[in-house]
Amino acid sequence: VSFHWGAEKMTAPKDYQKTLGHLAIDNGACVVIGHHPHVLQGAELYNGGVIYYSLGNFAFGSYSRNAVTGGMARVHLDNGKLEKAEILPLNVFNYEVHFRPRPLDRGPAFAFAREFNNLSEPLETRLVKQPDLFWGIAAQENRPEAVAEREELKLVGRQDGGREKNRTNL
Repeated sequence: VSFHWGAEKMTAPKDYQKTLGHLAIDNGACVVIGHHPHVLQGAELYNGGVIYYSLGNFAFGSYSRNAVTGGMARVHLDNGKLEKAEILPLNVFNYEVHFRPRPLDRGPAFAFAREFNNLSEPLETRLVKQPDLFWGIAAQENRPEAVAEREELKLVGRQDGGREKNRTNL
């Protein structure tokens, strides 16, 4: 499901966005992708689904320095169930990419992940580094091994009504 929602340049989702996102998942959607704010708003794992509140700009007709990074979602589904949710950090600064978004290099990608984690923390969700260019979306864990920046992580995430599931590279 894709919603045109939120306030431009606001990095936190509004309450109505959370309500609609949850309602969509509760009624059978496994992925919700919001757009409109032109900036990142974080993501939430909810009831077996994922809500990307805003991935920022992709190819937008602006040279603004207000939103120079964005994200591209990649999800893996199996028989209508979410198996994995990911995000690819992108450079969308048109002075550099000329309206052709491209993956961020390692340093800027880690900065993107820190920003996205700060935005997703109130939603109890965070990014986890994977071996490729994508970052996995996972439920928050406070264990030191779950928050370390390393290539592979084994996580215990809270999903599906609070039931614990072991996940690797979510």
